[in-house]
Amino acid sequence: MTTETLLVEIRSEDLPPAQVRALATSFPQQLRNALITAGFADENSTLAADENGVLSLATPRRFAALINQVCSTSAQFQQCQRGPALAACYDAQGKPTKALNGFMHSAQVRDPSALITIEEKGREYIAVNKNCGGIALADALADIVQTVLLAVNAPRLMHWGDHAFKFIRPLSGVLLMHGSEVLNGSVLGIATTAHSIGHPTLAPQEFLLPHADAYEQTLAESGCIIVDIRKRKQAIVAQFNGSTPQPQTLLEEVTSMCEQPTVYRGEIDKDFLALPAFCVEECMVKHQRFFPIYEQGVLTPAYRLIADNHPAHPTGMINGFNTVLRARLRDVEFYLQEDKKLSLAAAQDKLEHIVYHRQLGNQRQRLQRLRAIATAISADLPLRAEQQQQVIAAATICKSDLPTLMIGEYPELEGLMAAFYFCDDDSAVADLVRAHNRRDWQAAAATMPDPNGLYALLLTLQLEKLVGMFSVGEKPSGSKDPHGLRTAAAITSGILSVCQRQLSLDDLLEKVATVFSPSAPIDTSEVKHFIIERKRQELLEAGRAAATLNAILTQPHFYLCDIEEKATALTKFLRLPEAAALIETHKRLNNILRKSTDVEIPTTVDSALFSQEEEHALYQQLNLQQQQNARAAEQHDYATILANTAKMHDPIDRFFAEVLVNDKDPTLRRNRLALLMQLHRFFNTVGDLSKLFGG
Repeated sequence: MTTETLLVEIRSEDLPPAQVRALATSFPQQLRNALITAGFADENSTLAADENGVLSLATPRRFAALINQVCSTSAQFQQCQRGPALAACYDAQGKPTKALNGFMHSAQVRDPSALITIEEKGREYIAVNKNCGGIALADALADIVQTVLLAVNAPRLMHWGDHAFKFIRPLSGVLLMHGSEVLNGSVLGIATTAHSIGHPTLAPQEFLLPHADAYEQTLAESGCIIVDIRKRKQAIVAQFNGSTPQPQTLLEEVTSMCEQPTVYRGEIDKDFLALPAFCVEECMVKHQRFFPIYEQGVLTPAYRLIADNHPAHPTGMINGFNTVLRARLRDVEFYLQEDKKLSLAAAQDKLEHIVYHRQLGNQRQRLQRLRAIATAISADLPLRAEQQQQVIAAATICKSDLPTLMIGEYPELEGLMAAFYFCDDDSAVADLVRAHNRRDWQAAAATMPDPNGLYALLLTLQLEKLVGMFSVGEKPSGSKDPHGLRTAAAITSGILSVCQRQLSLDDLLEKVATVFSPSAPIDTSEVKHFIIERKRQELLEAGRAAATLNAILTQPHFYLCDIEEKATALTKFLRLPEAAALIETHKRLNNILRKSTDVEIPTTVDSALFSQEEEHALYQQLNLQQQQNARAAEQHDYATILANTAKMHDPIDRFFAEVLVNDKDPTLRRNRLALLMQLHRFFNTVGDLSKLFGG
């Protein structure tokens, strides 16, 4: 059995850029896991890497996995195959039953002496130990690769030919190589080959690889292909002569669209610089994938483009790109001229003809809701009357560019065009309208002297969407979220956390629900849960323990910032020496009260019925700590509340050691249960402590 580097190269029709990087990361890892499961690799088998980390081998036309220390034969091992229960295997005369004969036939056991008896959960079963493994990699690899490919998760998969299976794009070739040996087989209907193939224009010929380890080098030398994504990106950046390619998202995209990138410089007519810079940039980036060039923050006529070849005379190619971009910018010029003929009132009239949602009406009706919601929310934030009017105006204007030609062609400019068409450039309303559709709302808020106006506008937009869509049953399902409701909930959660206790989630949802249905406000409990769940996910990603969050979220929350503050306090509480014992005590309280459902527990405790000193001590200490907690709760000082909870450790221990709760006297029993009920509520001030430590 030999150990060598395994190469699996999958060639296909041009892949979507987003899938190139995903396949470069997921395919090698999933293939390695499958090989480990099949016994051809172990934990010592690693993905190929260089000094900068694991290689990401993928281009628009291929993706590959290089895995070190893969065995030519799978490891041998014994596997116990369980059969029917022993009692069902023999009849009263001790003869084998049909159940036993069927098991022996399926397990390919001819000699009954090979059968063994095993015990599971108190029952005996017939079983057989089977020798597994010892399979040649050449016989199994194609099936393993096909299984991994069929498990690939992508937004859209497609059929091709007469095949029943689906993949992102039709395959054009497969190369399986173990060391220097080419392995044969068939993957998704494609027979494997002994060769790879080079760049379609620079080196379209087929070529052989001397060894799997030489894959990257051979593709570069014989195929004119930089197969590692990271190195292609570095090659692009190096050709920018010291400047940083912007935007970064475009750099990532074009890196996944080429195999041998070359950077060229183009230029537009200077007359186009009279257009709004963001329109020119969007035209370059969105339609042509060109990089605009700025000098001291000012757009220049020059731009950079990425080509996937090296023409001997690139002038013709560059002139062609210039011509296409010029035509696109002429369109932009026309759109702007036509759109400027629209007044704000005329644009808003056209909103009546744009459906927002079949059950929620058109965009004009939505605009009216936004205005009403903005009026209610802006009144809850520390905004001057003038600022409140600015928020209301921004809510009225921000969607008014939807009927324009520019938004029809460039929907990403929503808000920017509304500010350009319908606001004064330097007005506070224009700033709000421009910022409302930015992906990074924190960065937008950081540029404003008073971000509360932007917070009010963003909450207006997100809560209108959330409450509206939930009210008509348009909820996210699995990976599907066509209305961006998860993003809306995350933005809402973030803003409410920043605003601390200025805004209550319950109050906000009630006001929005009233706008949708003034006479009978709609139920927003699902929306509230959805937003809190986004907050929970955010805290989990930040490293908070799931048990801590589960304990906190058993309590109602009026302010989202409470969740994070309570999580911090509980994390600190868990470090106290009394914490573990108190958590167990809380579980004990829960169990006692749960088993006392047959008793009508009084709402108050009668101290005159106490017959033991431990009852008095617990009651007095509980009252003292409750008084202190009431003062701490006013300051939202959850750390102090939990520290006071820890002080209950000794009197609780003495109580349970000396006092019989379920006394024969029903009056004493009810009074002691009332004391425990009061103690239970005290424990739940911050969260359900019994949920901690997996309780």
